[in-house]
Amino acid sequence: MKNIITLLIMLLCAGGAAAANDPYIGFVYPAGGQRGSTFRVTFGGQFIHGVTQVVVSGEGVAAQIIEYNKKISPQTQRILVEQRDELKYVPENQRSPEESVMLARLNHMIGVYVQQPACDSIANILIAEVKIAADALPGEREIRLLAATGLTNPMAFFVGQLPEFTGVPLPTSAKAILGKEGESLRKSRGATAPMAAVMKGKDGTMPGGQGMELLEGEMDGMEMGESGELSEVDDAIARIKTPCVVNGQIGAGTVDRYLVACRAGQELIVEVKARALVPYLADAVPGWFQPVVKLCDSSGAAVAYNDDYLFKPDPVLMYQIKRDGDYLLSIYDAIYRGREDFVYRMSVGTLPFVTSWFPLGCQLGESTAITVKGVNLTQDQVLPESGFKAPQLTLLSATGAGKILSNTFPFALDAIPDLNEKEPNNSTGTAHKLRLPVIVNGCINRPDDKDFFQFEGKAGEQVVAEVMARRLDSPLDSEIMLFSPSGICVGYNDDVDDPGSGLNTHHADSWLTLTLPEDGTYTCVISDVQHKGGSAYAYRLRLSAPRPDFDLRLVPSHVAMNSNGGSGTLTAHLIRRDGFTGPVTLRLKEPKGFELQAKPFDDTQSVIQVRIKTTLPGLQKPVKLVIEGESKINGEVVRREAVAAEDRMQAFLWRHLVPAQELLAWVRGKAPEKAVVGQKKAAQSQAKTQAKERKLPPGLVAHYSFDATVDGWTPCSVDTNNNAKVTKTGWTQGWNKAGYALNGNNSRIDIKDGRHLNLSRFSISIHIKGYKIKDENRILFDKGGYTGYILSILGSEDEHGRNKGRLCFEIQGKRCLSEQPVTDNAWYNVVLTVDEKFAKMYIDGKLQRESAIVKKAFTPVADDLVIGAREDKSFQKKNRKKRASFEGAVDELMIFNRALTQQEVDDAFYCSIPHYNQKQVQGRMNDLDDLLERRLISKEFHARKLKELSLEG
Repeated sequence: MKNIITLLIMLLCAGGAAAANDPYIGFVYPAGGQRGSTFRVTFGGQFIHGVTQVVVSGEGVAAQIIEYNKKISPQTQRILVEQRDELKYVPENQRSPEESVMLARLNHMIGVYVQQPACDSIANILIAEVKIAADALPGEREIRLLAATGLTNPMAFFVGQLPEFTGVPLPTSAKAILGKEGESLRKSRGATAPMAAVMKGKDGTMPGGQGMELLEGEMDGMEMGESGELSEVDDAIARIKTPCVVNGQIGAGTVDRYLVACRAGQELIVEVKARALVPYLADAVPGWFQPVVKLCDSSGAAVAYNDDYLFKPDPVLMYQIKRDGDYLLSIYDAIYRGREDFVYRMSVGTLPFVTSWFPLGCQLGESTAITVKGVNLTQDQVLPESGFKAPQLTLLSATGAGKILSNTFPFALDAIPDLNEKEPNNSTGTAHKLRLPVIVNGCINRPDDKDFFQFEGKAGEQVVAEVMARRLDSPLDSEIMLFSPSGICVGYNDDVDDPGSGLNTHHADSWLTLTLPEDGTYTCVISDVQHKGGSAYAYRLRLSAPRPDFDLRLVPSHVAMNSNGGSGTLTAHLIRRDGFTGPVTLRLKEPKGFELQAKPFDDTQSVIQVRIKTTLPGLQKPVKLVIEGESKINGEVVRREAVAAEDRMQAFLWRHLVPAQELLAWVRGKAPEKAVVGQKKAAQSQAKTQAKERKLPPGLVAHYSFDATVDGWTPCSVDTNNNAKVTKTGWTQGWNKAGYALNGNNSRIDIKDGRHLNLSRFSISIHIKGYKIKDENRILFDKGGYTGYILSILGSEDEHGRNKGRLCFEIQGKRCLSEQPVTDNAWYNVVLTVDEKFAKMYIDGKLQRESAIVKKAFTPVADDLVIGAREDKSFQKKNRKKRASFEGAVDELMIFNRALTQQEVDDAFYCSIPHYNQKQVQGRMNDLDDLLERRLISKEFHARKLKELSLEG
């Protein structure tokens, strides 16, 4: 129990200085582009409001913010629907260009709206336009956003050399409900919007990439083969021209397919980057997107398959094409999961790929030729760069045809002298003799191979044996055995955890330390625990006295602070090597204008808090911080530069320190006060005043709030004799508090006929929200049928198809149609007024028809007013088509004994809206301001909505 509590505390405290509302990005799509291209990039994250910059490491990449769409509430969605509906029914030739753009954006946002996203932390979407210079150095960069509250975490972003194909970004995935998982699957984007089609420019190509030919149905007789049939959630197959990079996202249950023309003898390489883009998923098992790639020939037979490469989850498929023809390349998740952050970059073609290299490192200052093996390479040796002054890892690559760079591979530089193993050394009798200290470059050349090394030792000496292999991308799962001169195994190790190796979840490298028990010749044996081997199973074995040392990680990889004396905090992690136990002091090396405040690590500490202060005014761009740790080891001052890192969770539990390229600091300037703040205060004051001044119009004879039911009756707040009978209704969230849900079949509300309904002049106000509105004609309420009056919504049975969704008020046979159709799942306030020979209809306070003339003064009929279900007898007259009962929700029914004026309709609507407290009003005002700033609502609409807000005392 104690261990469990300790673990929970560690998890809660993990992340150190990272604040709960720090801006965060969970995916970047596409995660790179070709040099010399301009294209749009989608960021999915959380708390990324107020983004002003896209920050990319290195030179040659610039970006501009295009649009930000944060996750919205149902209330905000309702506002967007209202604004959309207002714009939608303005004649096209009367809309301004800005209104047309706004309408298109609103249609898109409403169409992709998801109330319960599969993952909230990636539901806020930002779109930027990225431009990569033609001379930008290819390779991996880091990309971040600078938001109102600070910098986000970095994500991998690649500058490539090849043409790129990019699919249309996935919409936000819906949360999967147990037993209803199918409802969370997105539908296929089909022929109209798959892949690059909807993103093509004027020249038919995708911005920053190439257009893809989309293939529907049969393709020259090719069968789908083991990749399966196209499902309703799969996109059309796309033909790609190699060599290229394909960018895509995998949705739940989907398979992405590409048609590739190949020639016999071609060494086809398919290299996927997926986990390399999003290293850890906190809410998914095993903690990352596990892609699978499969290649089928024209007969449908699978000819190649890969689901990982060596020990890495990202697959690499290598296949020598046997015959000319089209091949079908498929990519999907191993267990058919998917959502927006299942992003991949897939390089396809006759591309250079390094499969092994030797040695894995060399001594500082030495020039060592590295022998590389692989596919499609134009060189077999690589020389590392010179000029390094401290031990470190550097990344190298080889070249292929056209100077295309291969995959990168790590190379270690160390101060200890090194040498290559001498074969044969597969037994004690052929052991390679060594003189310590030394690093041996070796390789487990074949399965069950063992390498033997011997050195002379004296009793009491302390020796360390360490293997560097998995940390240098070797698949070797090493084990070390150390034998004494008398042949006794005195030391053994398989795995040792290295917190500094943030991307390795299997810490397969070995380390042991031993005080030698006697004088004589000691034998060290290296082998693979899994009995594997090959040219890729290389290693570096260090045999030496202990070299106490340390590494530092700073979390997170960014810090934000206010100008002129502001400060921010980081968490420093100390990783002790070879038994190091000394204190470590941190100091800020650069730049000027910042100050580091932290107590030194004592002999036992591994985590401390660090405060960074600044004297600078606000900065336009983030700056790079360089922080060093200093300690005295064996009489010498040792300094190590701290590595920036992000604390990431894997699969709900495990934590990893993932290294970053840069530690960035941003200093906020004083934000100018927005003019809208004053408008808010004025609107708030005005709303409060209006709330007190406005009253319900006179003449109210019945008011049903639908907030309560007693013995099957809902009370009338004006006269209890007018209580309404409720049949098979259900409770639902109403326009104001609770409302009634009507199922379109057998639920209804009956209001008994009486003096308050038998009027030649009257007004009815009701709030409605319908479902399946356009499926068929639906009766909202009915009093007397064809001889009295009916309110209905026209649907598929409407003889005039253009009127679908419009409200139809029929009074003694004459129709009054609304200008504005209504849509599903949206609340509307409908007011009908009758003044003997004239009828008017209002929706949300807006007059729909000036008047509808009745043949003669309206004569009331002695029928009950029925809301919801009804019999259809009266509509058999004049061949009227059958109308269905209303399916949806109703709330706040008010009946007046007079025809209301426009001002009174406004007052009635205003008095029926929900009243909010101070905090709620402020939140809704902030939402309206945000929508206005993002140009999703007009200034007029914004002003009107502010006026609708009222305050409770």
